[in-house]
Amino acid sequence: MASEPPSNNPTILSSPLIAVTAANGTAHFSVHSATLLAHSPPLNCALTGPWKESTTQQIDLPDWDGPTVARFLQYLYIATYSSEPHTLLPHAQLYALADYKDVPGLRQLTLTRLAQALDAPHWRTPNNDDAATATTDAVDLIDYVYAHTRSGDTIRTVVCRFAVKQLECLMACEDMEALLSKGGDFTIELLRMAAVVAKEELAAATTAATTAAATVNAQRAAGRAVGQANVDAERIRLLEARVQVLEARAAAAVMSPAAAQRAAADRMSNVRRRL
Repeated sequence: MASEPPSNNPTILSSPLIAVTAANGTAHFSVHSATLLAHSPPLNCALTGPWKESTTQQIDLPDWDGPTVARFLQYLYIATYSSEPHTLLPHAQLYALADYKDVPGLRQLTLTRLAQALDAPHWRTPNNDDAATATTDAVDLIDYVYAHTRSGDTIRTVVCRFAVKQLECLMACEDMEALLSKGGDFTIELLRMAAVVAKEELAAATTAATTAAATVNAQRAAGRAVGQANVDAERIRLLEARVQVLEARAAAAVMSPAAAQRAAADRMSNVRRRL
């Protein structure tokens, strides 16, 4: 596996510059050769192997737009990249380039950033203007991902799961209907993902119901315990009163009639107050 950025050591920064072009030669960049060699095995091979790039010391990326290549090179230097808030497509484009040039750290970062963008608040409140504006961007994202990645790519799972959860919102866009009508991988994987999500939601609902039932049963058991404690307390109070009566009678048996009568009266008075 290639090493990861940042490319900030003196050896890298003092290495020769390589010319990088993009967008059919309309975008130009200069990059330290050691940066490309350290972080991308395919670029390393191109620049050191028996290929024209090793002679020209130039890398051409004609099928990639300038901003995407700029973000790619930015990551090689500082281990992150710039993007506008709430944008979707740039992350997918950069994912495809990172996959093409085998930069796993960048590939993972684009997935994380894309997942965060898809979890933005406007998708959780689909009736506002932000969501309406973003719907077309989301459909463009889906179309791009399924046109530029392979079956089984992680980014497809991320995008497909999002499409299932936001299908009602996405279907308001005519482009989504057109995309589904094409059939192909996306339509098939969307149906499969819908089944997976439904099973997950069923399992979550079942777990919640089981937990709720256990809570109710625990509350009922606690209620029964409190009730029993109250009953036991009442029994104790009555038993204590009975003991008082018995003690009064026992004392009367050994006292003079007058004293016993007064003691018995006092004890009975105490019993009545307790009752």
